[in-house]
Amino acid sequence: LGDHAVALLWTRGLALSAEEATALALSRPAGGRDVVEAAAAAAPAWAATAPLTPREMEIAALVAEGRSNKAIAGELVISPATVARHVANIMAKLGFRSRAQIAAWTAGRAVAVTAATAATAGRGLPPR
Repeated sequence: LGDHAVALLWTRGLALSAEEATALALSRPAGGRDVVEAAAAAAPAWAATAPLTPREMEIAALVAEGRSNKAIAGELVISPATVARHVANIMAKLGFRSRAQIAAWTAGRAVAVTAATAATAGRGLPPR
């Protein structure tokens, strides 16, 4: 699928409640296509909106919530130094110099993910 499609699917999964995740796992998309097959078909549209790895996406979302490196490390059970490295990688990949820019990008990306979800709704992908 590629890093970009996986990052988007990962982000969608993180947003699901336990009940929604269970229902998704037990369902089959309309039209009978497999979720992975449907995601692979839609992946090129996502490439421009998800240049980060799934872990970087997760950390960017936590940065956008205003969490410190120490708080993120505690939640993800990794070291603060590892979080700092991920934040530095995110900034380098996106050409940013501050956590505020990561937060703004994450907020803008939520709009892009919503648009991508709407665009792929007719292709058998599960709704977010």
